[in-house]
Amino acid sequence: KVNVDAGKMTFEKGLTATETTITTGTFNTDGSSTTSTDIVFGGIGTANLNNGLTGDINFAGNNANVNVAKGDISGNITATGTNGKLNLNGTTIVSGTVGTNTTNRVSEINGINNTDATFVDNVFADKVNINAGEMTFEKGLTATTTTITSGTGNFSTDGTSTTTTGIVFGGSGTANLNNGLTGDINFAGN
Repeated sequence: KVNVDAGKMTFEKGLTATETTITTGTFNTDGSSTTSTDIVFGGIGTANLNNGLTGDINFAGNNANVNVAKGDISGNITATGTNGKLNLNGTTIVSGTVGTNTTNRVSEINGINNTDATFVDNVFADKVNINAGEMTFEKGLTATTTTITSGTGNFSTDGTSTTTTGIVFGGSGTANLNNGLTGDINFAGN
């Protein structure tokens, strides 16, 4: 077990641990090795995952930050209430569920710069921000608002899942709706 209470802890090579608890500190991994651990937040800490994660992420009741530079996340991402920010800045596949329902969901999913992110299972979030790049939701997305700036959002690419969100365009982005939409679309002058 690894505990990151306060301060900063950096792993320059791979980490394998049953659980990593992050309270108010910062947890850093390197960009070439594998990190295999379940991350549990005990406060508003930060996890900088520079080559993905093999394991689950549990924000619990904390609005903590997970920054993914590149690499895949193989586990589920859970939250208690509306908590936790998932910031993606590269090519990432999230193979597990994100959030559980409209009560227990992540607060934000942010695609930064030229993100190429794919969510394989159902996603529950308050806000989804697709800046530049592309975000694909293979199954259902349930979010209060999805803002698309200059990027592309691909929704329900399995052709059978439900997309429930309000879509707001903040620029010349694109929304590809493969099984309709439950929610409003606001072009906001774009």
